[in-house]
Amino acid sequence: MELEATIVAATVYEKNARITRKGKVAVSPGEVEVVLKGLPGSTVGDSLRVRGQGTAQARLTGVELRPAYYTEPAQATVQQLTQRLRDLQAEEKALARQVEAEQSAKEFLIALSRSAGEHLAKGIAYARAQVADGASVLDFVRSNLVAVHERLGKLEREQEELAQRLEQAQKELKNASTSRPKEGYEAVIGLEVSRAGDVELEVIYMVSGASWMPLYDLRLLEDGSGQRLEVSCLAQVTQRTGEDWDSVELTLSTAKPLASGRVPELDPWYLREAPTFPVARAAPQPTMARYLAAAPEAAGAEPEGALLEEKVAEPVAALMAEASEAGPALTYRVPKRLSVPSDGSPHKAHVALFELSPQLDYVSAPKLAEAAHLRAKAANTSNYVLLPGEANVFWGDEFVGRSAIENITPGQEFELSLGVDDRITVERKPSAISAEKALLRDVRRLRYGYEIKLRNLTPKAQRVILRDQIPLSRHERIVVRLDNADPTPTTTTEMGLLEWELALEAGAERVVRFSFLIEHPRDMRVIGLPA
Repeated sequence: MELEATIVAATVYEKNARITRKGKVAVSPGEVEVVLKGLPGSTVGDSLRVRGQGTAQARLTGVELRPAYYTEPAQATVQQLTQRLRDLQAEEKALARQVEAEQSAKEFLIALSRSAGEHLAKGIAYARAQVADGASVLDFVRSNLVAVHERLGKLEREQEELAQRLEQAQKELKNASTSRPKEGYEAVIGLEVSRAGDVELEVIYMVSGASWMPLYDLRLLEDGSGQRLEVSCLAQVTQRTGEDWDSVELTLSTAKPLASGRVPELDPWYLREAPTFPVARAAPQPTMARYLAAAPEAAGAEPEGALLEEKVAEPVAALMAEASEAGPALTYRVPKRLSVPSDGSPHKAHVALFELSPQLDYVSAPKLAEAAHLRAKAANTSNYVLLPGEANVFWGDEFVGRSAIENITPGQEFELSLGVDDRITVERKPSAISAEKALLRDVRRLRYGYEIKLRNLTPKAQRVILRDQIPLSRHERIVVRLDNADPTPTTTTEMGLLEWELALEAGAERVVRFSFLIEHPRDMRVIGLPA
């Protein structure tokens, strides 16, 4: 008796998935064998489980997973892959046309701004135009250029994803060949029926070739009530298990059901004296006896004097869930049914959307780059664990770049870079470089000083974290010390790092100066001095 059972649910793990099929069959009294055909070749042995209910009175007597072979019509597969490749190529051309149109719009706006600038300058000079006309043209060009850049950024991201799908489709089409036997499995379910009726069977098994990863969209929003950080949590699911998931209940889990459950045990860690070898003399000719005596020292044996330490596996990182826990693992139940074909293409599922209250400041290290990076610091006040993954960062509707999210538990604080803000200007330059010979000692003393100028061109006061450093000595006769700093650094470390926390009013300018001394013997050549 054959069972028709469709896939109704899938729980996706790091490298595999648990599949749930459901089907109904009418049974009569006696020993009944129900067969579910078409399980994929990726089915994991010993993972098959069956349970059921219904109007019949029956008892489960056995479950067996046995190999099965069937022929897949290669021609139909090739036709499907060819059509899919054509559709992707058509989509690629359409995207290219959109990019070309946006590039033309960008070039037009740039040309318009240049032409308008020349004509307006002449018009204002001859009293045929007003300064306000220039401001309106500038606003028009600026707003449209920003919109064009946003659309171009979105199109570029779509092109990157499409290129990956095209490459995968081309590989699949290349690998498709003539009809050949395909290996799979079938589930054989034994029932002992004492009363006729219907039985609904639920068949559960594990498959390899499925995975998921977290993705994030982080958007900084600002209005009259203040700043908000909108966090959109997504899950990217891919699978190549050999069977399509059509409108299934999808659950995402951090568990590793097929990983080894062995508790790590440390072997003894031995130290031995390294052997001493005599001075080599004329070596005697090797004999067979010597070769036989040397045989235990084969490649891969532990060399004398080696220090060995067993590597212990890293602990499993906690993954976020929809507040559902199962032992050490967390799970998300995606609220909407999802279809995921077995073609390896990525499919995104929305998991959660919430807002956090960030605190904004600027961080600058002008020794590395004369720029100020806007930074958002926030506490994860949600009930979600933010898993390690990539994040697209937006400032309002403007895409500012990509970042990486580390593992962030509820209540934990984290930082997010929002890119460089040119309205905070930073300039660093040397202010003092001198060399002198210390009296009564043959010591050379060098003095270096730097001046850092910051200016706030934003319409409100800002907090700026300024970072710099002085060198460290790696020789007892080289002495380095901070000579002067105005203002005094808020934080200094043993590693020579200096940090100032500065408050800059709107339109204000602030100058930070510091200097340090380096003393060393005059006959010593020192490497690493400032340029």
